[in-house]
Amino acid sequence: GEQVKLVLGGDHKIYNLEINKDVIDPEDPEMLSDLIVAAFNQASEELETVSAEKMNKITGGVKMPF
Repeated sequence: GEQVKLVLGGDHKIYNLEINKDVIDPEDPEMLSDLIVAAFNQASEELETVSAEKMNKITGGVKMPF
């Protein structure tokens, strides 16, 4: 959702992280950890999709050896 947002660069580094203060519960740190992991995984999947689309445009659909 919109509880945790992060910006992931093409180098797979996190450049910004925003956490909604309503999800910070000192009694449940695992939930916040899970939200951060989920946000990173979603951003990583989106990065891979965008990268694959750009590579496909560059190569014209020809599979590269790597």
